[in-house]
Amino acid sequence: MDNSGVGQLVGALTTARNQGGDVKLLKASRQILDLLKTTKLDSVFEIQEDEAATIQSFSKGAAAKA
Repeated sequence: MDNSGVGQLVGALTTARNQGGDVKLLKASRQILDLLKTTKLDSVFEIQEDEAATIQSFSKGAAAKA
């Protein structure tokens, strides 16, 4: 991933959060994790390894906002 890809991720996150949603990353490769850490975006994005837990976390977020 290059700077353009990082920009797309940040843009998607901003759009989602402005509309009350979220973007979470699932099973990111070591290269992507290193890039996110280098750019300090690892603290901005929720990064998960377990698909079921990630899906469930979206429901928890919606319930907390209600």
